[in-house]
Amino acid sequence: MDANERLNRLLQESDDARKILEQKTFELQQELEAMKDHLFFVMEYVGGGDLMGLLHEVEGGFTEKRTQFYAAEITLAVEFLHRHGILHRDLKLENVLVGSDGHCRVADLGLTKLGVFGRDKTSSCVGTPIYMAPEIMQDLPYGHAVDWWALGIMIYEMLVGHPPFDDDAGDAADASQTLQYKIVNCEVDFPEGMSLASVSVVRNLLKKDPAKRLGTRGSADKIRQHRFFKGIDWQALLDKRVDPPEKPEVPE
Repeated sequence: MDANERLNRLLQESDDARKILEQKTFELQQELEAMKDHLFFVMEYVGGGDLMGLLHEVEGGFTEKRTQFYAAEITLAVEFLHRHGILHRDLKLENVLVGSDGHCRVADLGLTKLGVFGRDKTSSCVGTPIYMAPEIMQDLPYGHAVDWWALGIMIYEMLVGHPPFDDDAGDAADASQTLQYKIVNCEVDFPEGMSLASVSVVRNLLKKDPAKRLGTRGSADKIRQHRFFKGIDWQALLDKRVDPPEKPEVPE
């Protein structure tokens, strides 16, 4: 495949992705322009930063209310992706952007897998290790459940201030093995004071067996019905009729 063919293919794939993602879940405004041997992507400016940056601004994690709001918007975004056969595979706090309006945009679709519907599986080992599900770590076929695992990691991280599994070994190779061992074999430690609803949603999203993981059976319906999200008006949230608990300060 020569350069022109690769460019045309990329343009077509980007156009297809734009058609799928142009709903307000992402509000991704994508324009493509080819000039000579350069390709330019122009996207919506989201000036509030990412969730990891916002988390670093607070001591000990977000409040449960703030975490609930972000987790609910991420759930809607992931549900939308899965409904259209898209597996994100790299959900993490750095890939969730917050606009000046306080609402989330899931970003970075570089590792997405298209055409994954229902119980379809794929097998490429990709993603950010701290957010990887056990089945990816073990080189097993995987499906939508890996994105719900990542949601569980993010909820814990937002509430506590750090991820449930870390690579605290000194040597890089040892750190990788340590992290893999923890993800595959260790249970999550929950700090005192964490609400029962928070513990429950994280524990059920981080089931080692993907078949038992929250969201696998009944898709996002079971997640939306969990008591952690009690009080969320999902349609109002989708329509942006819910006021965010916090709005980031965005320089003019």
